[in-house]
Amino acid sequence: MNLLSKDVNPINPLLGSGPERRFAKNIPARQDAHGLRGTQRQLGPCRWSPSENVHDSAPRAVDIEAAQGKPVPIALDESAYTLADEGNIVRQGAADVVLLDPHEIGGLWQTIKAAAIAEAAGIPVTLHSGGELGFSQSAYIHLAASISNMSISIDSERAYLSDDVVVDPPVVQHGAFEVSDKPGLGVDPDFAKLEKFSVSEIQGAYLDAQRPGWFPLKPAY
Repeated sequence: MNLLSKDVNPINPLLGSGPERRFAKNIPARQDAHGLRGTQRQLGPCRWSPSENVHDSAPRAVDIEAAQGKPVPIALDESAYTLADEGNIVRQGAADVVLLDPHEIGGLWQTIKAAAIAEAAGIPVTLHSGGELGFSQSAYIHLAASISNMSISIDSERAYLSDDVVVDPPVVQHGAFEVSDKPGLGVDPDFAKLEKFSVSEIQGAYLDAQRPGWFPLKPAY
């Protein structure tokens, strides 16, 4: 998918640390795949700064020494699921940017508190995306607009969604979402779509087939 043709800017390349996802190998391929080759936003280690939306998909066990001596800024994604996670990241100087997730951390208020912890240490935050539908996406937009140190573009996977369960879902225009001035979240439910996409059970990677009926504490929906 050519993301630039979808009016998405900036682009967030998810670069891992495994042998198959090295920076040098990955960057040209991702530029070509998303129509970025030749644009002014060249994806290269020497061009990144903490204010640009670039992060490493770091594992849970953060290599603190490597993070502190890094050649490029590090953002921790899916590593700050609780306030304790956030506190540990800040105390150990493990990141230049932290991606928060309201679904994982337990709601909007918990996200605001986590952002405040980062703000006290001068760390900018942004939001991790899990393919939000209209309700969550609208909440994300309001949340982002209300947090002073959320100075980096939030993640979004709306370009990959084929449908939604709200009437007139949020759309990216000129590289940004607009904060709705309508009541509440600013979107109305599409009851026909809710009926169409309803399920009788939850299936997903967070469940454990060996423990029927078990539900994880994280994500904390």
